[in-house]
Amino acid sequence: MSNHSNRAARRSAAKQHRVAISGYRARAGRTLITYLVDVDDLPPAPLLRAAGEFWLDGLARASPQRRCIVCDMPFADRRDVGGVLLSHPARAARLASVSGVCHACFAGDLAAIERAVEKLLGQIVIGGVLESMHIEW
Repeated sequence: MSNHSNRAARRSAAKQHRVAISGYRARAGRTLITYLVDVDDLPPAPLLRAAGEFWLDGLARASPQRRCIVCDMPFADRRDVGGVLLSHPARAARLASVSGVCHACFAGDLAAIERAVEKLLGQIVIGGVLESMHIEW
């Protein structure tokens, strides 16, 4: 593939990403409900479980390649993912988004994950603030 077609593919993917974020933002309102869970412990709620499984199953063929939201490590397949961030708008429970956290980051500093989540979700809820994560056992 030439540099020109690579550039065009990247621009097209970036535009599709912006359009998807814009559509999600329009439906999300001001409140997102989020879950940070181990990749092997997806929540039982059908929407979240289906979204998580779909995202994980598509990693090998995703274009552009999906990456850790904390350290930007690329994911080749679900074995590279330690945890997933699932979110859905409080007022539109039929929508969900999924992002991944690599094993090292998922086992690491929770504050680093919180900063990455706030940056990521700040694209959806402009000016929003992430409430501190609490761990439930």
